[in-house]
Amino acid sequence: MKLPLPCRSAWRAAGVLALVALTPGCQALGNWFFGKHEAPRLLSLHTFSWEPPAGKADCVYVEYQGRLMYVEASPVLGTGDFTKIEAFDVPGGRGLRLHLNERGRHRWLQATGLNRGRELVGLLDNQYRGGYRVTVPDDSAVVSLAGPFSPAEAVDILAKHNPQR
Repeated sequence: MKLPLPCRSAWRAAGVLALVALTPGCQALGNWFFGKHEAPRLLSLHTFSWEPPAGKADCVYVEYQGRLMYVEASPVLGTGDFTKIEAFDVPGGRGLRLHLNERGRHRWLQATGLNRGRELVGLLDNQYRGGYRVTVPDDSAVVSLAGPFSPAEAVDILAKHNPQR
């Protein structure tokens, strides 16, 4: 049985509307299921280069001591990889100890394996805040950033990143 033309158009329109309405929900569900749900990044670790990457525009430009660093936009570790952050004393301020969740631990192991002998940069609000020299692949669940961060900065980071309990 063939439907009259106005009915077929209405069904087509309803189908298109249903797809449009469901797409964001499916994407959000897929992101949650596949572990792509990250809190907004405030503190993150990245790979970088002193030279512009060839054919790669996906980087953040950060100035450090009068030089331009080409920092990979996708972080090695980001806020979604930390379960909690603790502060510890270092000369000139405070350092941060980042406790990693399971996904963060796997990402850290992969990043340290691929970047042995290189330095990773710590960014706070896209500003250079210190480096981490990779010497060996590391599968620990804790990463220490010496900073130094000012005591006020450390308190602010702890308040924003640690879950309220």
